Amino acid sequence: MTAKSFLNQNFDELKKKCLQNKILFEDNTFPANKLSISNKTNDGESYIWKRPFELCPNPVFLVEENPSWFINQGQLGDCWLISGITGISTSQDCFNRIVPKEQNFVSDYAGIFKFKFWHFGEWVQVVVDDRLPVKNDKLVFCKNLKHPNEMYGPLLEKAYAKLNRCYFNLISGEINDSLTDLTGGLHQNFNLKNITDQDQLWMYTVRLLDCKSMAGCAIDLPKDEKSELVLENKLKTGHTYAVLDTVEFESLSNKSKTRLIKLRNPWGHEISWTGKWAWNSQEWNDVPENIKTKLNLISVDNNGQFYISFEDFLKYFNNLDFVHINPFINDPECKEWHCEQFKGEWKAGLSAGGSFNSGKESFFSNPKYLINCDQSDSVVISLMQTDTLRIRERNGKLKGSREALGFHIYTLLNNDPVLTDSNLKFYSNSGEYVYKRELNRKFDLTPGRYVLVPTCFKKNANMKYLLRIFSKSNETKTQQLNLHYKAGSIVKSRVGHKQKIVKKSYINEANRDKNKTIGMHLTKIDHEDFSEACAIM
Repeated sequence: MTAKSFLNQNFDELKKKCLQNKILFEDNTFPANKLSISNKTNDGESYIWKRPFELCPNPVFLVEENPSWFINQGQLGDCWLISGITGISTSQDCFNRIVPKEQNFVSDYAGIFKFKFWHFGEWVQVVVDDRLPVKNDKLVFCKNLKHPNEMYGPLLEKAYAKLNRCYFNLISGEINDSLTDLTGGLHQNFNLKNITDQDQLWMYTVRLLDCKSMAGCAIDLPKDEKSELVLENKLKTGHTYAVLDTVEFESLSNKSKTRLIKLRNPWGHEISWTGKWAWNSQEWNDVPENIKTKLNLISVDNNGQFYISFEDFLKYFNNLDFVHINPFINDPECKEWHCEQFKGEWKAGLSAGGSFNSGKESFFSNPKYLINCDQSDSVVISLMQTDTLRIRERNGKLKGSREALGFHIYTLLNNDPVLTDSNLKFYSNSGEYVYKRELNRKFDLTPGRYVLVPTCFKKNANMKYLLRIFSKSNETKTQQLNLHYKAGSIVKSRVGHKQKIVKKSYINEANRDKNKTIGMHLTKIDHEDFSEACAIM
């Protein structure tokens, strides 16, 4: 898999130069000073930077056993990232793609390391030197609890901080964002408080994990709380956990089925759960050792993993997030889908028309895309805003850095050279606008041609975006549509009915910010000859 060099830094050339000159690499694009800690003037002054061999006598890049079970979050509020790293370790292929394992501190060591991330539509290779922030000769942020000399975790965290311009930009986030950046996958969220069929959710979760989707979960902060709270059972609000596995077995005492979910707390060494099925609880005493071994229900060495009953999981947790490496949503065969992607921009006064609430003419000034569906097909539409980091750095925090997203779908009834009320028929939309980095919805399309209109809710909001369209059939094609809207006298069939904004409560470390609203519209076209109005981006 090829990857673009981030900031035009070629790893091989930089390392070769260091070896020839017998020097250790120093990255001037992400220097060992306070600016790499925070973009605020007074932050980061108390840290000093040291290389791994200055911290321990025998640093290693990666130990032989499972790489992330003992990764600890440290003092940075990036549980959403650490849990994402735990998630990708469940897939050796994914982990090896992100973390090249041939790196070490012995052979041709030059103080330079590389990692790969999916960055808004393309894979990038990020180069870092191995100078890490420390206090009292101890790593401040990510570290390995069991193997303090293992350094891939702190270096991977540093590379992701560089991709996001500084360490403090990793404070607060969502695991679906980190998993997307680590896999290029597609996000799917379940609000657990709205689940009506628990059996269906259980079977769905089992199947998704079997198909190598990755998952995380979180408990929302109570209203008006700004920091994490530790519940009586040791679960934490405003905190992200990795979802690792599901197990189901029949109880020997009453022959009823027991369903457990295996989670990991990125804080690692602390007791994470004291309820039913916690390690050494009475429930485990009633399970024979051979059943524990068969189901791999073996206690681990204080690394943050624990089991919780599915019933308690639904009781305490608010959100369950999946990221699908191949978005086979509701496809039991787990087949790979086909993807087309487009980069675009909403520009104030030109193409940032806002939602339909701003008026039809304003709404249809938003970018438009033509989806040509020759046969019935399942399509997943993903809209991601990609310019949020600029706004976050301006505001100094995650809150308020995102626009609210949504989209609409219409049927186009003829091939007139303009869009009018008479040739547009409402087909569907993404629902209420949401403050999220990415919005995904699935549609089952009948044969025809459709027009997709992605929007921010707010008119004249300047924002860049990435549009991805996944389809089961490789015959379904998408192009940019260069048609303009002309106001007519009749509005038919809910052409862009008014929509609302959903203001989600974001968790603190996973502290859910009030992002700006985004949407889309899709329209069906009955006529075949429409290519002149289209231009591929």
